[in-house]
Amino acid sequence: MQATVKSRCIRVDFSRGVEELREAEVALEAPVTIVVDGVELVTLFATPIDLKELAVGHLLGQGVIRSVDEVGLVDVLGSRVFVKTERGVSDRISEYGKLRVITSACGSTEDFYHILDQIDHPYVSSDYAIALDALLDAVRELNKLSARGHLLAVHASGLFQDGRLVAYAEDVGRHNSIDKVVGQAALRGVGFDATMLVTTGRQPADAILKCARVGIP
Repeated sequence: MQATVKSRCIRVDFSRGVEELREAEVALEAPVTIVVDGVELVTLFATPIDLKELAVGHLLGQGVIRSVDEVGLVDVLGSRVFVKTERGVSDRISEYGKLRVITSACGSTEDFYHILDQIDHPYVSSDYAIALDALLDAVRELNKLSARGHLLAVHASGLFQDGRLVAYAEDVGRHNSIDKVVGQAALRGVGFDATMLVTTGRQPADAILKCARVGIP
């Protein structure tokens, strides 16, 4: 699947009073369904690339799986991602709820009443700290990487470890970009205890909860 498509559009320049017919690159959005151990868990509206990373990151960020060690096989068939777990997580699947649809506009308010959180208590105990210059450098690097994304109006996320970018992703939804980065890092064996997540857009509480659930300080 592809992330963008060429489309004809009309560009309006109000300052000059001019309308121009041109071809522009437009970001795509598609429903992506995650199926865990045969159960259709959730449908996310997302940029339809990096779907394996999106699925693994979403399951980690929602507490359905606690580490990639619980993941067996991941198969991507079109816009459906099939995840087979090594250990049964049927209890967590049932707590996660029936099939949900989450748009790219925002996460779900249900995250604030997440039953799984009452079991695992997503609290990060860490003394990890960085210098202000390192933070600013990370933001600058993310902005450079996402320059094209700004034109497409998509969000970007980057995970930094010791000042080095270890995972990067773009998506029409900020939550999805975080899920993709978490999934990338987890599949590469990156430990989250000494990392920093940098994303575009505001930082809503449910995005912070995702970080807490995987241990990003």
